[in-house]
Amino acid sequence: MSWAVLLTNLATGDIHEAVQAIGLSRSEQARLRSLRSRNVSDWGWLARRRAKVHRLTSRPAYLDDLLQEPTVVRSGISALADYAIDLTSRPGIAEIYVSTGTLRHITETYRLRLDDTHNLIVHELDDQFTAQSFVLDRTIMTAATVAVDLIESGEPRARRAGIDALGHLTRNTP
Repeated sequence: MSWAVLLTNLATGDIHEAVQAIGLSRSEQARLRSLRSRNVSDWGWLARRRAKVHRLTSRPAYLDDLLQEPTVVRSGISALADYAIDLTSRPGIAEIYVSTGTLRHITETYRLRLDDTHNLIVHELDDQFTAQSFVLDRTIMTAATVAVDLIESGEPRARRAGIDALGHLTRNTP
């Protein structure tokens, strides 16, 4: 359900493609539509189990190349300009979604390592996830996904920017 909500921008747009890809029942579709009225500050919890999060370190010179990989989907801090989110990020940091296989590939290719001073946030989707291709066959995540990533960042300014972005989505619902 969390991916259905995120990929339809909180059910504010056309939900049919996501419903088919994820395989939602009629009752789940009704639940999806009813979630539009949920308080914006509650959205972070809904999607908390959507992917496994890795905080890794890459050489700064590799980040631009990594973001150009065809199997990498930009999100969060790496998608601010795409959705005109009013937040300035520090240079040399990125956030992406990948499959388990892609994570193995980029870890080896770009010599990624676990580190407390990470500059790369990787959301890993398990290769067994049924709708994985529907989620990862894009270059950038939806506005709702980007906003939830910002909310989860732990940084107060990013959290506020994410909440504001979700509020903008729900205010513009037809």
